[in-house]
Amino acid sequence: MSETLMHDIVIENRQKLTATGIENVDSYEDDCIVAQSECGEIVIKGHDLKISRLSVETGDMTVDGGIDSVSYNAPKVSGSFLSRVFR
Repeated sequence: MSETLMHDIVIENRQKLTATGIENVDSYEDDCIVAQSECGEIVIKGHDLKISRLSVETGDMTVDGGIDSVSYNAPKVSGSFLSRVFR
């Protein structure tokens, strides 16, 4: 039986983002945050962004600042071209 992935994002007035299911933060700048979730890579863009709370144990993250966009990137394919062809 497969495990159900739990991931939510709530944005309040474009000033506060609360996310669950966060596994890791790859990069963090005041205009862009890249994080890994149970559902893939998340890119949060805006201005004056700051992570006010992060717990990788529970998977919770809170971001404050001006939030302009949130997007998911396709998962990265691992392995060489030939290893992917001959699976």
